[in-house]
Amino acid sequence: MSTDIATIDEDLGPAMLACTPLQRRFVIALLENGDANATKAAEEAGYSASSRNMLRVQAHNLMHSEKVLNAIAEQGRKHLRTGAFIGIRAVMENAGNPTHKDKLKAAMSRLNRIGLHEMTEHKVTVERTDDRQLEAKIISLAKELGIDYTKLLGANSKVDAIDAEFVDVTPKPSAGPELEPWEIASQCVNKKP
Repeated sequence: MSTDIATIDEDLGPAMLACTPLQRRFVIALLENGDANATKAAEEAGYSASSRNMLRVQAHNLMHSEKVLNAIAEQGRKHLRTGAFIGIRAVMENAGNPTHKDKLKAAMSRLNRIGLHEMTEHKVTVERTDDRQLEAKIISLAKELGIDYTKLLGANSKVDAIDAEFVDVTPKPSAGPELEPWEIASQCVNKKP
């Protein structure tokens, strides 16, 4: 491995510092070998196992460790930032080449990066609806579809029921004692079909 972990300790971020020295070497090897082969990176970092399969298992465990994943992300961002000059140089070359097919894109990219963004316009329309109107519409559509609207709106709906079922509780003449209306209603409710 080309980078000695002992020489770069002072440049490590918090995620790398949270790892063991062996895990740090793994992260650096993984980013340097370019093909994202975790088993190869584990071997280069100094992990040893009795077999190649055991080394694969160690690499798998490393690639699922939260500390190692955070360190990979941290080091990856650092590598991208240090390589930014390559992208800048490519954009400048494309924008300066009058025959390059992406000259306009490169020029627009340069303008965006220095704060001269293209202007966009958005039109937003807000319609206010009364809750009662909205709930009445929901109830109407639910009835059309045969859905119980209380399942959609809940028991605390602000809209009163538009229609309801009822039972005729007119007492039939009987030879028994006269019943009060509330007693008749109670018998209808408690009566089992």
